[in-house]
Amino acid sequence: MNKKGQGLSLNMVVVAVIVLVVLFVVIAFLTGGFESVSRKVKGLFDRIDDRGLSVQICKGYCVTAKSYGTNFELSRNSAYCKEMFSLDTNNNEVLDENERDATSCKKLGVDCKTLGPDSTPIDIC
Repeated sequence: MNKKGQGLSLNMVVVAVIVLVVLFVVIAFLTGGFESVSRKVKGLFDRIDDRGLSVQICKGYCVTAKSYGTNFELSRNSAYCKEMFSLDTNNNEVLDENERDATSCKKLGVDCKTLGPDSTPIDIC
């Protein structure tokens, strides 16, 4: 007796498993089941900047911004004015949404001034 034609082929079983996995993922997505998973995955890629290192970086940015002299357009578009750091300001060892890219060089206490056209100190930004 030849039984080759009976039963499910291996291809059919693989396709059925893939369909079930996709169906499970879609249902979990639509019901919000990935909310905690997405938060955990996002947390893996968050970087918490070191405060001391960020201050040193800002001081370097300030030197560069000052080197632009009276070209205030370049100064205001410099990394000193634009760069934002992600610091754990509430010390819970987790980067909260309001802490992500929320601290500027100025907030870190790095004061950066240059001399204006009339030789009075003016803020870089």
